[in-house]
Amino acid sequence: SGTGVDSALVCIVQDTTLYEYGYTNNTGEIVLPLSDFHPGQIDLTVTGHNLLPYEAEVVAVADGPYLDYAHHTANDSLGDNDGIPEAGETILLDVTIRNIGLAAASGVNAILRSSDPFVSIIDSFAYYGSIQPEDSMQSINPYVFSIAPACPDSHDVNFEIFISDSANDTWLDGFSLSIYSTGIGTGTGPDAYGYYMYDDTDTLTGYAPSFDWYDGTMSLVTEITDEDADTVTYTLPFNFPFYGLNYNAVGLCSNGFMEMLTSTYRMGLNEPIPSSTGPRRLVAPFWDDLDPDPDVGQGCGDIYYANDTTNHRWIVEFLSVGHYDDPNHRETFQVQFRDPQYYSTPTGDGEIMFLYDTVGIASSNTVGIEDHTQTRGLQYVYNGDYHPSAAPLANGRAILVTTKAPAGIWLYTAYYTFDDSVGGNNNGQIDPGETIDIEVVIENEGNVTAYDVTGTLTTADPDANILQATAAFGDIAPAASSGNSGSPFVVEISATPADTTIGFTLHLSANSGAYEKADFFSFYIYGAPGVDENNLSSLKVLSLNVEPNPFVRMTDIEYLIPAESEARRTLRIYDVTGRLVRDFSNQLNVVGHPSSVRWDGKDQNGRQVANGVYFVNLEADGNQQKTKVILLK
Repeated sequence: SGTGVDSALVCIVQDTTLYEYGYTNNTGEIVLPLSDFHPGQIDLTVTGHNLLPYEAEVVAVADGPYLDYAHHTANDSLGDNDGIPEAGETILLDVTIRNIGLAAASGVNAILRSSDPFVSIIDSFAYYGSIQPEDSMQSINPYVFSIAPACPDSHDVNFEIFISDSANDTWLDGFSLSIYSTGIGTGTGPDAYGYYMYDDTDTLTGYAPSFDWYDGTMSLVTEITDEDADTVTYTLPFNFPFYGLNYNAVGLCSNGFMEMLTSTYRMGLNEPIPSSTGPRRLVAPFWDDLDPDPDVGQGCGDIYYANDTTNHRWIVEFLSVGHYDDPNHRETFQVQFRDPQYYSTPTGDGEIMFLYDTVGIASSNTVGIEDHTQTRGLQYVYNGDYHPSAAPLANGRAILVTTKAPAGIWLYTAYYTFDDSVGGNNNGQIDPGETIDIEVVIENEGNVTAYDVTGTLTTADPDANILQATAAFGDIAPAASSGNSGSPFVVEISATPADTTIGFTLHLSANSGAYEKADFFSFYIYGAPGVDENNLSSLKVLSLNVEPNPFVRMTDIEYLIPAESEARRTLRIYDVTGRLVRDFSNQLNVVGHPSSVRWDGKDQNGRQVANGVYFVNLEADGNQQKTKVILLK
């Protein structure tokens, strides 16, 4: 009705903190002090007797500029490019800063920091330029950070961003980013005790087993080799700790599983792990309704054992054992118990190998281990449902059961710098036309040595010509680092650069190519004139221009191809890693006078690309023109 309400409770909250409250006077008015507030969102709530609550959001602004974090975009194009930051990847992070003040901020830059042990920041500095009031700006160059291969799934990384401008005003803000782990190549586990299962594809762990099949003399397990769902207990030739308890015998079941100490269960109806109703102290290389009894259910196959004293292993082999009522699908596999006196583990528990020579059908079986309480266990597969990191059972598959944690390499670019004393003016900054040496220091934060580390430098930036692209870093032990000061990368900078930043991708390789990853870093070019508008008036040379640049929704790529051009012509857009984003080659139908194509910021498949720097490349008759274009949102 427009009438003031007396004694209404007015509360003001910012950042979940109740700062001020009070009651309105008889005219419905109240004055609350705001001296302790900072610019940003304020939550206003009004309540009272027989009143409907009123809630509103109010934005407090500063007299001058006030900058804070707005949002971010994580680009994993150096990894699997699925748009999800994952363990082991290097991420290009575009952070947008907004100005919620009343005045413009100029010369804006920011530094990214994180104390998270699973993250190492490679490129922490980004430049933003000027940001007008009620406007925002994405960093011209991306921040870059490396994620540890051992980073757990759904791990939140907290970042702080220190923002400053040319007037020496500073602001501090923060945000978080979730890291995920695909598990691929990292092993199955651990379970609650600390067991892992590594298959032969888990090369990042350092414990991927080889297919070490035992071909020596074996003895028939006569008690169960021709029996359906039968068991027998054999004495082991050595003491075998399992889940912290010592055992000197193992119970064998013809249905493809074993129990440490003695048999308590014989059924072939497999169950998931852990389960309180199945076998105890379970070792299950292939728990299924198997049938080696030739007189029941068309059974076939034999079961053998051997004591390999040379390699300190006790082995059980199922040889061509059929499934119940299905003799056409037969399984041949071995279980190898390793003597802990010769195969040590951190916990002292014994190691077990599962080896699969021939897999007939593996859609209704259980593979894994379980302890004596039937509450802890590790399931590799149950009825075709594999652990996310488990490779499917197949001929030649090997699985190691151990308490050794993954041993991995984690190389990242810990430091990089340039030297312009030889090919430049030695003023300590990169100027147009200089030739610079780039030194990179690589650090290994993994727990195994990286051998014969090499680096190859590439760039999609037309303003850089790499003269020396490779460097050797030697062997890098855990917690150690190595640089290439003796063999620096050498790069020639264009005399007329298109803009002020130049980016490089460093491809690292170690252990004869068994370990590979890519990092990214960038430099600032002083004295660069910005986007150099090409002259479109000439009809004898290639010309290329992008307008507007930077752009938000779409931009026009203006080009000119000489009239006499007859060779194949291409117009393509690449991202900072050199990955093809969009190809307009089939639209180059005009020669002899200026024409244009329009780019809407989408890739070849119609998907919106991330904010950032992209490169437009025009080629015809063996000549080319390149320029940068910046997409903002």
